Amino acid sequence: MVYEPFLIKDYRCEEFNELVSASDENQTANLELCVQLLQYLDAHHPSVSVNYAASVVLARAHKFGHGTPIKAIESSFCLSLRQHAWIPVIGDILYKPSDVYFLRPNSETSAFRRYVPHLDISKVSLRNEDFIYNILGIKSQVTYQTMFELLMKWSCDLDSEPLWNLVKQTNTSDM
Repeated sequence: MVYEPFLIKDYRCEEFNELVSASDENQTANLELCVQLLQYLDAHHPSVSVNYAASVVLARAHKFGHGTPIKAIESSFCLSLRQHAWIPVIGDILYKPSDVYFLRPNSETSAFRRYVPHLDISKVSLRNEDFIYNILGIKSQVTYQTMFELLMKWSCDLDSEPLWNLVKQTNTSDM
């Protein structure tokens, strides 16, 4: 805990927010722009990565040139990367990174490629795993929970939220 005055050094990118907010309105027109942004951020991850973390610095230490952070947190820019639908998936649709899978063609989960939104590797070639998984939060594999959701959707036409509400209700009842 911090008991004395502190400064938060944050990184924002209003230009990124403007570019991807426009993609929410007209996805097909901005698909190529999002592909270019994604490839640029992946290719330049080592130099851009300093913008993904904000820091808390004690004001006294900053005043005397000892700006050593006492806590690192995710920056506003990093959070923006995750909150907008700007990742191109198969079918020329843009999704939020947390809803996207990066399924390699010959992996054991490649059978699920037609059932989950996955990165369109014909349009985007990503190489930096830290950027893909840790910064964006793209999923690397289909979990058992996702398989269960898919099976319930196919068999009962039950969407994810009602399904988990039903499971939660069943677990808390005294049956």
